[in-house]
Amino acid sequence: MVAHRIDTVLEPPRAAVRGPLLGPLALMFGRGVRLAWRRRVDSAASLAFFLIVAALFPLALMSEARSGLAPAATWIAALLATTLGSLRLFTDDAANGVLDQLLLAPGGTGLAVGGLLCAHFVTVGAPLLGASPLVALFYDLSFEQWARLAVSLLLGLPALCVLSALGAALTLGARAGGLLLALLVVPWGVPVLLFGIGAAQGISNGAMLLLAAATLFALALGPWGVGAALRMNAE
Repeated sequence: MVAHRIDTVLEPPRAAVRGPLLGPLALMFGRGVRLAWRRRVDSAASLAFFLIVAALFPLALMSEARSGLAPAATWIAALLATTLGSLRLFTDDAANGVLDQLLLAPGGTGLAVGGLLCAHFVTVGAPLLGASPLVALFYDLSFEQWARLAVSLLLGLPALCVLSALGAALTLGARAGGLLLALLVVPWGVPVLLFGIGAAQGISNGAMLLLAAATLFALALGPWGVGAALRMNAE
């Protein structure tokens, strides 16, 4: 009964998403993308913040060595931008009661939360990756330098999105939630930040492998961790 109500609230039934595994994942992914489109100003603000922070470093330095600073500046901007893009990740669902129904649904919330996280990456993380050519222009990067930076962002941004979603779940409904979110996510993101910078600099393949391992770990446990945080917050 609860599962039927969730389907009714979120989206009209579709035969293509009725599988026992892909159904909740596809359903929440589609809904997350539609909600993000309705409040696309938030995604645009996150992208603009990323570009502004990335552009401030070369403007402040105005030196020939600024290309060496590109990995660190870009990854710091990405960490802050994904945190900013997670401020309202669960607020609408909590306000209209959909989140409560999701937490009460049989079969657990892992797959449904996984769909929300996929939508979060598509609407917040992917635009940052798409903006990496502009970052290459800011820092006068060669094609090889930009390629390493883009690959590092591709591997690491999903982990940042999962961490920011976990912080948003833990701070949902709290006063000064934005400040608490930053205080939680930024320390958590430091290992991913360091691995990403090392991978973008191309110092060794070890940093790239560690970055990929961190992302796989976040993708494997993140949906269930976020679901547990939402359930704890609801109680």
